[in-house]
Amino acid sequence: MNSEENGVFKKLFDLIPFYAYVVDMESYEILYMNTKLQEKIGDNLNGKCYKVLYGYDKPCIFCKIGELYSKEAAESGKSVVHEEFNDIDEKWYRLEERAIYWPGDKIAKYSFAIDISNEKESQNKLAEAHANLMLQSRELESKNALLHEMYEKAKDMSEKDYLTGLYNRRYFQEIGSKLISNIIRQRDIPAYFAMLDIDHFKIINDEYGHGIGDEVLKHFARMLEASFRSSDLVGRLGGEEFGIILINVDYKDAVRFLEGLRQKIENQKLNLNGAENINYTISIGAVKVRNNEMNTLLANADSLMYQAKREGRNRLVIEKE
Repeated sequence: MNSEENGVFKKLFDLIPFYAYVVDMESYEILYMNTKLQEKIGDNLNGKCYKVLYGYDKPCIFCKIGELYSKEAAESGKSVVHEEFNDIDEKWYRLEERAIYWPGDKIAKYSFAIDISNEKESQNKLAEAHANLMLQSRELESKNALLHEMYEKAKDMSEKDYLTGLYNRRYFQEIGSKLISNIIRQRDIPAYFAMLDIDHFKIINDEYGHGIGDEVLKHFARMLEASFRSSDLVGRLGGEEFGIILINVDYKDAVRFLEGLRQKIENQKLNLNGAENINYTISIGAVKVRNNEMNTLLANADSLMYQAKREGRNRLVIEKE
C-alpha cells in the first residue's frame, strides 16, 4: 500500500461509526486507530494492542495474527470473523480482521470491532455505515477496488448471519413482512410460513464440540439453499432455529418441499472435521399465510414446530388449507 492508498484507508476508517484499528503483526504495536476508537481510549499509537485494548500483559489467547501473518493472506484478502468479550468495558464485540500491506513494507492486520452487546443498536450503526461506505466506495472505486468490497462486506454483516450466510432474524423479519403484505394484497398467491429446528442440537454440541455444531448449522444452511427456490425467503432466526416463506405453493406443494427436506436430512451421514457418521434430524411447523402479521405467523409456526417435538421429533406438522 502506497501513501495515497494509506490516506484513503484512514479517511474511510474515520467515517465508520464503529471501532477500527491497524496492528503491526510482528511487534503487536498499534499503527493506526480511527477517530471513534481514539475518543474511547485516547491516543495510544505504538502501544501493544493486547495491553491497550484488552488490558493483558501478553498476546490474547484468541489473537488471529497466527492465521493472517503471511504474504499469501495479505494478497488473497483472507479475513477472519470472531466474537470476543472485552473485560475492560465488559462488552461483547464482533471482530472482522484482515491482513494488508502497510507503508514501511509491513504486513499489518486491520480490525473492525462492532459492539454486539445490544444487537439492535449495533445494526442501526451499521445502517449508517452503509450510506457512508457507499458514497466513499463510489468516489474511490476507480483507485482502489477494495473500498467497494469493504462496503459490500459491511452490508452483508448487517443482513446476513455471519456463520451460515443466510439472512439474519432482523433482516428476515423486515423483508418477510413486506413479502407477506404483498401476498395478502394480491390475494390469489398461496404461501406457507415454516419454522425449522435441529433436533437435540445441544447433544451434538456436548458430544462432538461446538466446532462440529457450527459445521452442522452450516451444512443445514446449505441444504436449505439447495432445496428451495430463489423466490422463497430463507433465514436463520437464532441458535438452531430457521425460517422459510414459501411463495406460490399450495398445501400439497408445501408438504412436498418440506417433507422432502426432512427426509434428505434424516438419511444423511456426515463426516465433519474428523467426526464420522454424524446424523441429525429436524422438526418443522408450517402455517398457511393468511391475513396475518409476521409476529403472528412466527408464533403459530413455532407452536406447530413444538407440537412436532412433543410428538417425537423428526417430523412435519403443517396447517391444512
